[in-house]
Order: sequence, then structure tokens, then C-alpha cells
Amino acid sequence: MRTLKFLIGVAAGIALFIGGIATLDDTDVNCGGKPMSPTDTCVSTKGSKSTEYDYAAMKKKAEDPTGSYVMMGVGGLLAVGCAIQVFLGTRRREPTAQPPFTGYPQPGQPGYPPPPAGYQPPPGPPSAG
Repeated sequence: MRTLKFLIGVAAGIALFIGGIATLDDTDVNCGGKPMSPTDTCVSTKGSKSTEYDYAAMKKKAEDPTGSYVMMGVGGLLAVGCAIQVFLGTRRREPTAQPPFTGYPQPGQPGYPPPPAGYQPPPGPPSAG
């Protein structure tokens, strides 16, 4: 399931990247999806505020490639990042062999100093009886 999410992310990133490339050459001057002529004005309304744009302003906006570059950058990063996650998630990891846990070091084991003279180990746990 996790791999499927990242594969969808790869597909979405590729789609964004291709969409960015496709819109690089799109210099048609539109207002609300309709083509504008040099004598038209475009009115944008947000809430109760309206703003008018003339043909020159809309042409400048249509020729600005920044949005296309952002789409290409975000799409590329998304595709590469998700592809890395797919690769790392599908790799088989070899189990590492670990020695069995034998408890804490006991006094007198090699590599440990001997206990001081007169040392008495603490009493063990009470016996269940």
C-alpha cells in the first residue's frame, strides 16, 4: 500500500513536469479562458473587489514563464523524491545476525577487573513459593 502511494506521487510529479513544459509556449492572451483582442479589458473579481486589466497587462502575464518553471520544478522534485522512496521501500534487506543476549557482564569475566576484596553480590530476586 505504501509503495502504491509513492507510485501515484511519481505519476503526479511526471504529469506536473509535462504540464510545465506544455505551458512554456502558451502565450495566448486569455481572460477567463476566452481569447482577448488588443481592445479588450479583463475584469477579475474577488469577493466584492473588482480589478481591470488591459490587453498589455494580460499579454505580459501570458508571456511570463515563471509558473511553468515552478510546475516543472515541483513536478521534478515530487517524481524524483517518490521514486527514491519506491526504490528504498522495495529493496530487500538482509537480516543482520546478532549474538544472543546473555545478560549483563558478571564479575570475573575476562576483560573486566576482579571485584574488590570483600565484595558480596546483591541477593537475587525472592523465590516464588
